[in-house]
Amino acid sequence: LVAAGFLGRRVGCRRLLSFDMGGTSTDVALLDGEPRLTTEGHIGPYPVAVPMVDMHTIGAGGGSIAWLDEGGMLQAGPESAGADPGPA
Repeated sequence: LVAAGFLGRRVGCRRLLSFDMGGTSTDVALLDGEPRLTTEGHIGPYPVAVPMVDMHTIGAGGGSIAWLDEGGMLQAGPESAGADPGPA
């Protein structure tokens, strides 16, 4: 988020939507100049009342395996296709 804010300021854009897709997760955040902090975060189902960056993460990334659940709904992850040779 710090890098996205820096690049936004360099091109004259303070309001940004940051989207970071990794291999197993995707992070999304809104920026208005600087990253916002929140004290209403969660780690899994557990509330966390300490200041943290206001970012939302889902367990679906570029390597996530798509599958159909018992009801026929399309799901993604948390299983991953992995990488060979893997991260450097």
